Amino acid sequence: MPTMHVTEQILQTKLGDALVATHSYYDTPSGGQQTENNCETAIVIAEETSLDQLKTLADLTQLPQIISADLFPFLLEIDPVLNAQISGAALPRAEETARFATHALYASAELRNPIKNSGLQKLADSFDQTGAPTAQFVGILEALEQSVESLTLPKRDDAPAELPELRAFYEEIDMAILVMPDAAAVGQVDWENVAGVFGRKFSTLLITTTSLLPYLARYDLAVPFAIDRFRHTWGANPIPAYDVPLTNLLRNAAQMIFKLGTVAFPHALICTPEPAFGTLIHNIQNQLLKTQFQYELLTMVYEMPLMSAPRLSAERSLPDRQRIANIQQHIAAWLALYQEILQTVASEEISPP
Repeated sequence: MPTMHVTEQILQTKLGDALVATHSYYDTPSGGQQTENNCETAIVIAEETSLDQLKTLADLTQLPQIISADLFPFLLEIDPVLNAQISGAALPRAEETARFATHALYASAELRNPIKNSGLQKLADSFDQTGAPTAQFVGILEALEQSVESLTLPKRDDAPAELPELRAFYEEIDMAILVMPDAAAVGQVDWENVAGVFGRKFSTLLITTTSLLPYLARYDLAVPFAIDRFRHTWGANPIPAYDVPLTNLLRNAAQMIFKLGTVAFPHALICTPEPAFGTLIHNIQNQLLKTQFQYELLTMVYEMPLMSAPRLSAERSLPDRQRIANIQQHIAAWLALYQEILQTVASEEISPP
């Protein structure tokens, strides 16, 4: 795997002793096609790595996931799919299906505006799908549906004329999730026409099927569905009947914070000129407010150990670099909180009556 080796050499040259480990892996399902297009890299860095050291990565074609050494074990604990991909162990079947159903959901946004070397193309490579984007997407859904139980939702007489087979509709601001009965039904739709009609209200249209919806709602998108961030607005709504375990919700909440702390925030820091840090900090603070609100909703809706949420100190009076350091510590505090809650929940589940 020459590309992986070269990448590791480059990272070692740039980061020196700050680089603890490099993990390159293929983001593919079991038996999937392994290509350079779906090769991903995660690096583990020393806790004391400086912002200046991270900024040496700015000229990389693709930035890696950047994980602090003290947080790495917890990430592997809450993300068994990533753990298996890095270690080479067998992927957990249900969670593997959920991960790639989630990838497919977000890749479906590109059906209205195909992008070269996009998320949809990477996924199509993994599933060895060729042809036009819609044909690739249908093939991906068909492959995923082969590994799950077939589920149905009732057909509605009041379905939109452009989507007569639509089964359910969820919204989040200007994004919509369209639930179709199966992959075959997805292939029969004129998605350009659908985008022209629904695009007046929604900038993003995402597509899944009735059989894959439970995997989205139980794993990688458990929290958005549970707290009604993805709001049901039409058709059948099977989500309340899925009985998602609390541990799944807590793990998903922690995964979302990890994504913020190991991808969104460090990548933005690396790519943003220092004079623009103020705007970046403001945007991240807004994301962390959503994290706070999400946690409060979970504590209200579910019986879970009540623990005080961490508080962020990133006032404008502080130097930007200090604010950034405080935000990094705040993200770590959120992860420590969820780790403690998960440990408490696990201990209560195994305690004798």
